[in-house]
Amino acid sequence: MKSMINAPVSGGPHRTLVSEWPDPAGMFAHRCWCRGRIMTALVVSFALMAPGAFAQDSPEYRPGVVVVQFAPGIAIANKGAASGLEEFDRRAARYGVHMIERVYPFLDRVEPTPKTRRNLLALRRTYYVRYSAGAAPADVAQDLAAAAGVMYAEPVPVYRTQALHSRRVDPDDPRFGEQAELRLLRLPEAWDEVRGDQASPRVVIAVVDGGAEWNHEDLRANVWTNPGEVAGNGIDDDGNGFIDDVHGVNFANRDDADNDPTGLSHLPENSLHGTAAAGLASAVTDNGVGIAGAAWNAEIMHINAGDPFIDGPITFGFEGILYAAANGADIINVSWSGLAATDEIIRLPDQALELATDMGALVVAAAGNSFVSNDLFRTYPARHPRVLSVGATEKETRRRAFFSNYGRLVNVFAPGVDVLTTGTRDGYVTVEGTSFSSPLAAGVAALVKTRFPDMTPDALREQIRLTSDNMDAENQAMAGQLGRGFVNALAAVQMPSLPAVRLQRWSWEDDDGDHMIASGDAVTVTASVVNHLSDARQLRVGLVPAEPYSFIDMTAAEASVGYLTGGDSAEVRLEFRVAADAPAHRQVRFFTRIRDGTFEDGADMLTLGVNLSQELVHRSLSALYTATGGDTWTHNDNWDITRVPTETELATWAGVILLEGWLVELALPDNNLTGQLPPELGNLPQLRRLDLNGNSLSGPIPPELGNLSQLRELGLSGNSLSGSVPPELGNLSQLRWLALFENSLTGVLPRSLMQLERLEVFYFFGDQDLCAPTDGEFQTWLGGIPEVIGPPCEAVQFADTIADQSFARAQPITPLVLPEATRGVAPITYALTPALPAGLGFDPSSRKISGTPTGVTTAPVRYTYTANDAAGSADSLLFSIEVYSPVDAEHETLPESFVVRGNHPNPFRQSTRLEMDLPWPSRVTVEVFDMSGRRVLTPPAVELAAGWARSLELRGAALSSGLYLYRVYAASPEGSAVFTSRFVRIR
Repeated sequence: MKSMINAPVSGGPHRTLVSEWPDPAGMFAHRCWCRGRIMTALVVSFALMAPGAFAQDSPEYRPGVVVVQFAPGIAIANKGAASGLEEFDRRAARYGVHMIERVYPFLDRVEPTPKTRRNLLALRRTYYVRYSAGAAPADVAQDLAAAAGVMYAEPVPVYRTQALHSRRVDPDDPRFGEQAELRLLRLPEAWDEVRGDQASPRVVIAVVDGGAEWNHEDLRANVWTNPGEVAGNGIDDDGNGFIDDVHGVNFANRDDADNDPTGLSHLPENSLHGTAAAGLASAVTDNGVGIAGAAWNAEIMHINAGDPFIDGPITFGFEGILYAAANGADIINVSWSGLAATDEIIRLPDQALELATDMGALVVAAAGNSFVSNDLFRTYPARHPRVLSVGATEKETRRRAFFSNYGRLVNVFAPGVDVLTTGTRDGYVTVEGTSFSSPLAAGVAALVKTRFPDMTPDALREQIRLTSDNMDAENQAMAGQLGRGFVNALAAVQMPSLPAVRLQRWSWEDDDGDHMIASGDAVTVTASVVNHLSDARQLRVGLVPAEPYSFIDMTAAEASVGYLTGGDSAEVRLEFRVAADAPAHRQVRFFTRIRDGTFEDGADMLTLGVNLSQELVHRSLSALYTATGGDTWTHNDNWDITRVPTETELATWAGVILLEGWLVELALPDNNLTGQLPPELGNLPQLRRLDLNGNSLSGPIPPELGNLSQLRELGLSGNSLSGSVPPELGNLSQLRWLALFENSLTGVLPRSLMQLERLEVFYFFGDQDLCAPTDGEFQTWLGGIPEVIGPPCEAVQFADTIADQSFARAQPITPLVLPEATRGVAPITYALTPALPAGLGFDPSSRKISGTPTGVTTAPVRYTYTANDAAGSADSLLFSIEVYSPVDAEHETLPESFVVRGNHPNPFRQSTRLEMDLPWPSRVTVEVFDMSGRRVLTPPAVELAAGWARSLELRGAALSSGLYLYRVYAASPEGSAVFTSRFVRIR
């Protein structure tokens, strides 16, 4: 999957980031850090930070469109502005609906079978409803879903390709020797057994992507050709609903008469991504040119499902999947994903994936690059149980690539780092991402399909999954979370020998019949399982809790089935009991456990709710809203704290993410939160991500946050939080991300943090007196975290800060006593530089500034207050002193020269503020360049009055994460000036 070719979704390997963030030295040269001793560590370490390292993926929806499925028997005119249904049209008018367009019109030409009939007929009644109002798609869908005649309405998730890195390689001699990834997959041995060109007709792999250069020198001979279509005659010869779809189809160009699937020229990243994926699946092999493809010459059906205007998003992914299935594709590779928030918004993808599989095509999907568990996050289409989902390993080892998603629901893994493949313009590139693990697995699937042409998509998926090699030994920290392991192509093309028993459907009943699992209930789970491969002879089917639940007692955890022939199904009943004192509002997950003699498997998950109630969640969120000025938040859409919301209503609250009905993410970054964090936030037991970065929060970090036992990410950076870090944060055993930088925190990090064994990123740097213990035990723990930025404690330390000072000329000041340093080796001496304004004096023995200032300062003067101990260690604080005159004219003396003081904050997320001194009124223009010198942002010029510390806001939300140069022009009739510096944009 590709989240970027130039910038990773969430981080990147250190060597990659150094190349993506060139010349890190001096990137903070314009920023005044309070502690000079931190500077070197910041310059070295910050270059290792991953762009976008402070945000995980969240559900994202296409604006201005929702999907509506109408009830059977209702006829809707295609591409009309109204449905003819009175209530629906009345609701639609609120949003300026201007077109109701069928999603899959070509399905009219597909003949239903008993297996495909239900989903096929349902999807024929499914429409895109396009509207012009600015309303959120989730809100529009919720409103339209309530209209009579509507089966469901849902927003349309944005699916993004999932590549991390690419590098151009000039064409040279044949490159198979550089494809260590193919040897690791045991493809050469598999090719001795079967090759893709041995099938007649050849197996077809559809690559549903952003288009591809199918005419590439190393792809052209393997391009699929539609046997029923005559090229260039402008006629739909085969009657499949597409004109001249000779080598595939192009949804992205929005031209029904031009179906050349080549990537659009104005979207080069999409074209490169699709070309790269196609080459890995089935570049022409054994032709003396370029590289070898995994499938050894299967045919490639190219489908351009990209966005018409933007590199990255896949806009027509499910249209592409169903086109491929309807036109004979055996394997469909999708190197993209989106995050589905609740069950209610994934019905259309579910129907499309079910239909494509029932039509005979195996969908192979990238698992995602967000290094999160797909057991917990609904990454689609990879999470669908009938899809073969593929995670990424390194190029030459079976170690999981750091960026790859994981979990038992990621079926298999394949190389996804520095893999060599076809690029644009007959070139070759090395690429990274689960985007490129997926087509390698798709190529292996084509080999298996070649060897066993009658194998169903479900059996094909299970054959590849069950013949994979366990990777736990190479990934001990992730043991049990890597699906079945690493794809073994040689084993996959052998005769099936294992049963593949998968969950077909399931339901539950509680003993009191109220359909709510509550304390004291006995629950019966009825599960139907089907065997897709070899016969099982001693089959036992059970459930295993995904984690220890002290309030769950498995009273009947396993049932015996005995003999189950391949292709047959069976039904079992399993039971558990909920303790009388079970906690409120808890989610429990179970994995299936399949045993047949010594063979054991379990690839399906069930999720249930215990003591479900939104009341506790409502109390916690209400406390946050009230304590932090919710009425003044930048984004508080749908936050109605006057009553307990339903699950559907809560899912629409700004910053609230529900997964399978549970509040798992609360993300309100850069949202103008003020005041103190309430302790009630600790009452959200299922929360996995709390992102409050970039606000104006003050006061202490509530120790109650240590109750969030499921928390994976805690982001509190860029606020004004004070006090010490509570030791209770050491209870967050699942925590992987901890960002506390740029606050006003003080003291030493608590030793309890050493209990955070899964921590991968820890940032606590910035203009705050927070440091890490220097003893060997703590430093060893800190050194085991992949990314750490923050200072060690020094022998001398100031516990307090110094506020900036402003004194009136000719008026005695109240003596100012500067803070006393703690620790250190006596004696400790104090110094203040530079010299104080005339009339003021500093007494180092009493640490006191006193006197009567006699002159006005033209601008605030920055002072460094330093403590030195006898061992030579030092600590320092920065503050400013300004002496002003009661006479305004004197105080407003203009600066003598143009000076840019830099930008703050830096790094920044949404916007940063440039500050400068102007000797004359000026028209100020700012230009922003990326590191290649390409201008990427030019906001409108701003007229600024002359004076000290004039500022303008620079909004950079549209920029990708990374290092940028900016140039400031100040022009006036009296003269002009130019200033150049750098800033860092993070997501």
